Amino acid sequence: MILITGGLGSGRHTYARRAFFGKEILEFGPVQAQGILRAGGDIIREAVQLAAAHPEAVMITQEVGCGIVPAEASDRAWREALGHAACRLAEKSDTVILMNCGIAQVIKGRRRE
Repeated sequence: MILITGGLGSGRHTYARRAFFGKEILEFGPVQAQGILRAGGDIIREAVQLAAAHPEAVMITQEVGCGIVPAEASDRAWREALGHAACRLAEKSDTVILMNCGIAQVIKGRRRE
């Protein structure tokens, strides 16, 4: 699996579509995390299960831990769980790419197409 992470507007989706054209691209970010939490699910378990079911996919997640800490406990909960899920996805990934200002930096493994 290839994991692409970065902040909002960092170019993750554009890069994934261009660099990995034809590969399955999945997203596991804030929208998915919030939905899982609202349904009473376990965000980390769901992320690991998705990765196991799609081992050759390109997974996109969003870095959410570098911003302002939300006042609402529910918002802190999904952000914390999404951060831990991203760590688990990175552990299971062959390659991890960090996007910043539209620039891809391989931080684990090597880029392969």
